[in-house]
Amino acid sequence: AEEPVAPVAADASQAPAGDGAAELAGEWIPVSLVRDGQALPQSMLQYGRRMATANQVTVKFGPTVALKAKYAVARLRAPMTMDYVLADGKSQYGIWKLEGKQLTTCFGAPGQARPGEFASTAGDGRTLTVWTPDAK
Repeated sequence: AEEPVAPVAADASQAPAGDGAAELAGEWIPVSLVRDGQALPQSMLQYGRRMATANQVTVKFGPTVALKAKYAVARLRAPMTMDYVLADGKSQYGIWKLEGKQLTTCFGAPGQARPGEFASTAGDGRTLTVWTPDAK
């Protein structure tokens, strides 16, 4: 079921409700990224990095910061959920799974409902990403 989205922005100094995710800490590289049904070309993926602690995440492509957020997870639902409070104070809702060493996330755009499945199609505003730990 889709969750209602609060009409007001969250306080960027506050973390979202939920648990930290120590298993997601570290540096990750993208395997794939699809936004609004459009896949990022493989040649661009080499520039991507997801750097996370148990409750903060920054995604960069080259020197450009694509996302910076505080986050929390809930593991009791299927699929598991992840909530962001972005640097601008907006909330963003997603789902995630960790299979072996592969992290998959799917987020609606800020202000949209949480996705119910790991998919991104043209016009849906979702971002579907697959990450693997950086082996450096």
